Amino acid sequence: MFDVSRWWYKRGVAGFRLDAVDTLFEDPGLHDNPIVGSGKNAYGDPIEENKYNTKLPEVHDALRGLRKVADESGAVLIGETWTKDVAELKQYYGEHSNELQMPMDLMLTKLRFSAPVFREHIAGIDGAGGWPVYVISNHDIVRSYDR
Repeated sequence: MFDVSRWWYKRGVAGFRLDAVDTLFEDPGLHDNPIVGSGKNAYGDPIEENKYNTKLPEVHDALRGLRKVADESGAVLIGETWTKDVAELKQYYGEHSNELQMPMDLMLTKLRFSAPVFREHIAGIDGAGGWPVYVISNHDIVRSYDR
């Protein structure tokens, strides 16, 4: 992964948008996620707690490695980061600003469309210490127009 990104940087790529970075790793023992209740998702599968395939500690090691390679070329890393709050989003910048330069704030996709609600949220994100990427819609969820 590091060599592939370095290869592209040498050819002029200015950075990468990393999809679903919180799912880069799965439990090495390949444990099944626990089933939550008796409900089903939109595909008819049982609803799971993403315990063994999401936000594992190795994700941040990989992001620090990718950032090191990106910094060699002055490149930028933008990451799709599904987080529950500002504190969790802040982790993706890295403890020493050495992970993603621009983690995507997808929390806006869950908020009620309201100027005061957005204003309050944006004030919190601005305090996270990095350059925010505000996302109000994407292909994984119902589009903002329909919400």
